[in-house]
Amino acid sequence: MKRPKPSNSAFDSAVRSLTRRNHSRWELKTKLMQKGFPNEEIKTALNRLTELGYLNDQNFAYDYCHHRLKQSPRGRKLLSIELKKRGLPRDLIEQVLDNIYKEIPEDNLVAGLVEKWHRSKPDEITESEVVKLSQSLARKGFNWDCIRSHLPNM
Repeated sequence: MKRPKPSNSAFDSAVRSLTRRNHSRWELKTKLMQKGFPNEEIKTALNRLTELGYLNDQNFAYDYCHHRLKQSPRGRKLLSIELKKRGLPRDLIEQVLDNIYKEIPEDNLVAGLVEKWHRSKPDEITESEVVKLSQSLARKGFNWDCIRSHLPNM
């Protein structure tokens, strides 16, 4: 385990991490533990950051989802897995995803991806291409009912 520099505090290290990108409480705690800070100092630093409004799991989850959906559309299942890996509680994940997918319905995301795929296919579409498309959408975390409703009829 690394030993932190004497002039370095868990709070300072956490602030530096938060200037690079937003983190969940669990991510930041894990980073500070890996740097060798004592648990009590980590707890104090995280509580102080929360009080100051710099550390907020709900804001982190919301911003993370918006960024990921803008970067590459994905379904509720995949975003849920990604947020869980970042140490967020299930109830918070569900609440944030409910809000995100009210703003940006999964149906619209799938429709956009299918339309984009369709534009890239100038020739006649084969059944195997439709199967590949549906599998690709499923890997992106979209549910099968939504996928099926947007697939071209064969």
